[in-house]
Amino acid sequence: MTIDRSARRRRYLAIWFPWLPTERRLRQAAARETSGQDVSPETGQSQLTPVVLPIVLVEKVKGALRLAAVDPAAARAGLSPGLTLADARARVPSLRTLPHRPEADAALLARVLEDFDRFTPMIALDPPHGLVLDITGCAHLFGGEAGLVEAVEGRARRIGLQIRAALAEDLGRAGDVTAMACIDADAALSVAFVARKPGIAAGLACARLALAALDPTAEFEAMIADGEPLAAGSVLARAKGNARAVLSAERTGRNLLGRLCGVATLTRAYVDAVEGTGARIVDTRKTTPGLRHLEKYAVRCGGGVNHRFGLDDAILIKDNHIAACGGVAEAVARARAFAGHLMKVEVEVDGLDQLEDALRHGPDVVMLDNFSLQDLRTAVAAAKGRAVLEASGGVNLESVRAIAETGVDVISVGALTHSAAALDIGLDAV
Repeated sequence: MTIDRSARRRRYLAIWFPWLPTERRLRQAAARETSGQDVSPETGQSQLTPVVLPIVLVEKVKGALRLAAVDPAAARAGLSPGLTLADARARVPSLRTLPHRPEADAALLARVLEDFDRFTPMIALDPPHGLVLDITGCAHLFGGEAGLVEAVEGRARRIGLQIRAALAEDLGRAGDVTAMACIDADAALSVAFVARKPGIAAGLACARLALAALDPTAEFEAMIADGEPLAAGSVLARAKGNARAVLSAERTGRNLLGRLCGVATLTRAYVDAVEGTGARIVDTRKTTPGLRHLEKYAVRCGGGVNHRFGLDDAILIKDNHIAACGGVAEAVARARAFAGHLMKVEVEVDGLDQLEDALRHGPDVVMLDNFSLQDLRTAVAAAKGRAVLEASGGVNLESVRAIAETGVDVISVGALTHSAAALDIGLDAV
């Protein structure tokens, strides 16, 4: 599932159902349909007993029966579309076979399209197994794009379909046509993920899962742990699997791995810059939609600390909340009355005059927004430990040490996630 951020500010969500043909058959089995339409292509007999995994769907290509679709269990056993049925049975003798019915798949996809118009009225088929949703102006109804994606994925699960994230962007409608054109279906390839520049490792599991999504039998060995330093030329991981799958998953795996290594690397630079001061470096919610948990994980790999994950895990009173409420003191008092014993309350102040008003009502944390160094020192002296003090705004690698030396407890840095450059990670055949 991917979001297109181009095209004159319109927003699109692309969805790919990787197992739709076999999931359609499972839906039929669950409903115990007895139409007699599904018969064995080998015996011509009806197969109406409950489905026993693994299953494959087959079609005749140039006189030979070949796999047209596989279910997850068959994929884990090393089977993939394009293999001859004879080769598949040699690997998995107990394989259950059913005829490929692309017209039934298309009908199911059309029904899913009608169901998914609950998310947006602008939705179109992306055959053979995808949909494209125009979500321009709709995401706010679900709390943002990440919330909309979660809602779509949840709906798909409830109707018995799995959605593949990230890989859909590359595989599109026809798959990796270059790999299919140039590489034999059963060819194997060994590769190494190599750092081109020094940095901090993070996100190795993403590279492993991207490959496993296309070749569940692939071997993947991490050569270094997340959070460990990388030199230029360091091998992060080695992998071996189906050559088509390895190369089809390459860009998705490298994009995620490079992005998360970049976040961890920048975080480590900030952490090193304040070493010995006692100040902690924390992130913000300025994250890539859909990648917040991964990017915050990368911050931890770099030695940083996570701020709140969302709007629901802590109260953070910002300037607009204060304006709508009528003042700092009133806002903090209301928040403190609302919060349970496990919920923290933080308030943002933009001057020393607001600080004392806030402190009188007992917030857990006070965010000092764009304070000068002198005002930060004054605030630290005035607070006298009554609240955790967080410096925010105007923070960069040149200024962060001086900010830390004022005595603040926490320094929040939005750049950790919104401005980190991806670390250059290569994939080399070995």
